[in-house]
Amino acid sequence: QIISITAETLDEVKELLGQEHPRAGKSFADVTAPYCLTADPDESVSDDYMRASGAKGIPTAFIVGKDGKIEWSGHPMTMDEPLEKILGDNWDREEFKAQLEMEQQLEENMQKMARLAGSGKFDEAVVFVLAQEKDAPNAMLKKHWENIRHNLKLAGNKLDDETIGYFHDQLKQMKETDDLQELRYHISSRLYHKPRRSSSVMRVRNDA
Repeated sequence: QIISITAETLDEVKELLGQEHPRAGKSFADVTAPYCLTADPDESVSDDYMRASGAKGIPTAFIVGKDGKIEWSGHPMTMDEPLEKILGDNWDREEFKAQLEMEQQLEENMQKMARLAGSGKFDEAVVFVLAQEKDAPNAMLKKHWENIRHNLKLAGNKLDDETIGYFHDQLKQMKETDDLQELRYHISSRLYHKPRRSSSVMRVRNDA
């Protein structure tokens, strides 16, 4: 069973359903007939799913298992693989939960770093990033924080021998491989990230 929930009012939903779909050649009511479409006037669903899970972007889909617990959440375009595993009883809910929590913690840390850097507190930002780098649970995240730390020093005009050596090695490696795209990435490494505002959620329920 598929349930699609929107932040629009019920009247707005009814009005939309009565309109003709611009590409399908039939009404929105006919297009959405295969699944349930409803509103969330008291934001109870948003509280129970979006806010409870820490989801920040839309659209967001949730796969609810036979026991009523959330098995997976994410963008609807990426749900095919987890859905197939869930239906085949080959899904590790706890592993996914741990991965999701790690990603959410990374998001929070990135936002804190961006706030510090955005307010000109580069020294504090570097100290914070260094702590994340030391506590990184894997090599990929350690490299991620290392790159941000050196870019912060560059942006804050806090260059030292270590950072100069870091960029020297990066540029030398990129020159040897003629990877200009990678060079642009490192020079303009993204330091600021703003989450999108949530306003709707798609819930997918596995009743099989």
